[in-house]
Amino acid sequence: SGDSSAIEAMQIAIRDLSRTGRIREAEARLSEMEEAGIAPGIVSYNRVMNSYAIDGDIERALSLLDRMLERDVSPNIVTYATICKVLSANGHVTLIEGLIKELKKHRMELNLYFFATLISACGR
Repeated sequence: SGDSSAIEAMQIAIRDLSRTGRIREAEARLSEMEEAGIAPGIVSYNRVMNSYAIDGDIERALSLLDRMLERDVSPNIVTYATICKVLSANGHVTLIEGLIKELKKHRMELNLYFFATLISACGR
């Protein structure tokens, strides 16, 4: 239970650092977990990725997606909505269209959250 408490503390730190705009520190906590052999989980990755998306940092958001895939963490619809958010903020409409086609090809359901995120991002 001590291990689970430490993991939970790291996840809370990632959440709080991401919320307060301390993205590099949040990503450093992700790295610490990975180096310790602890899987941060999709929610922690998505939180950091969303912070990069809010900042319009496409390179770091996509790099984090690559890291997830390298560690066999399966992206979910929130992950892809976040990627669309950062792509939209950087004017990459064609890449968003390609991503949507890929998601449909893999039968991933594009839900209300996905479209609400995309619409919100397009309005900025």
